[in-house]
Amino acid sequence: MNMDSVNKWLTLAANLGVISGIVFLAVEIEQNSDQLAAQTRNTMFEARAALENDSANNTGGIAEIIAKLRKGELLTDTEGVQIRARRFRTLRTFEYIIQESPSDRVYLQVPYMTAVVAADSGLIDLWQITSTGGSFDPEFVRFMDEYVLPQQ
Repeated sequence: MNMDSVNKWLTLAANLGVISGIVFLAVEIEQNSDQLAAQTRNTMFEARAALENDSANNTGGIAEIIAKLRKGELLTDTEGVQIRARRFRTLRTFEYIIQESPSDRVYLQVPYMTAVVAADSGLIDLWQITSTGGSFDPEFVRFMDEYVLPQQ
């Protein structure tokens, strides 16, 4: 074999090595994307669970506050602050869920959000106060106004 032939074979081997490296990198990126999506879904479920567990575990006496609201009883100033903070946290959790949901799955969140809002009319009152003041992402505001709140 002459030197030119050897160089061609070495070039071919090097090019095949580069191509296989690119294929390997593409597979790794795909696996990383799948893992990141799964991790995001898990975080969203944890956020929803934490929100529900506040009531179930009576964190900060929130169950008693909700019971007083349902009975139409007046809240103390402290209880008013607590329920407002919980409602704001609920809206922030909704915002996080919408921002992190894949675009083709975001509308699957509407029934859950609608049910939560239906169970606490105070969320609508807080939304009307906070949604226009720049507290939330404009896309989230549009989503809530268009898909969740009209059902109330």
